[in-house]
Amino acid sequence: MNNKSSKFKIQSLKLILAFLLLIIMPFNCDSNKSADISQEEKKSQASEPKPAQDFTLKDLNGNDVKLSSFKGKAVIINFWATWCHPCREEIPDLQKGYDENKDNGLVILGVNIKENESKVSKFAKDYKMTYPILLDIDGTTSDAYRVFGIPMSFFIDRNGLVKDSFIGMLTKEEISKKLAMIL
Repeated sequence: MNNKSSKFKIQSLKLILAFLLLIIMPFNCDSNKSADISQEEKKSQASEPKPAQDFTLKDLNGNDVKLSSFKGKAVIINFWATWCHPCREEIPDLQKGYDENKDNGLVILGVNIKENESKVSKFAKDYKMTYPILLDIDGTTSDAYRVFGIPMSFFIDRNGLVKDSFIGMLTKEEISKKLAMIL
């Protein structure tokens, strides 16, 4: 029985290592590959901006908000949740970016994923969030945008094209770089 237990542990360890290699290898391969590619080749391999997928969600006042109604404005869609620590940390920088650029046509849509209105409303008030907060109660919109981790943000230009996306906590510097692309 001891021998079977050892074999099982070894097989389990092999499976875990194989899984980790599957996760790590694509990142290493891509970074090595991109080091060998010229700047011109990188430009030609860049994907063309695609139209943002339209959606309609309720805001904290119960009003329907439709993404396509913001055509002609630069839009950041920021997917987040109240329990997410990095989400909490980026909110002041997002708010500052919004305050500084809303008169230049910037809209930030803070899309909360799968939390109830009363919890999100209290949170938004506590964090002094003045940009529109939308409720993706069933996760349909986050699924459509293939949000696989939060915070995750999409940067949409005035023509409704997704110019970039970013997973993780946005810093002031990242926000400034992304705004330069869409404003």
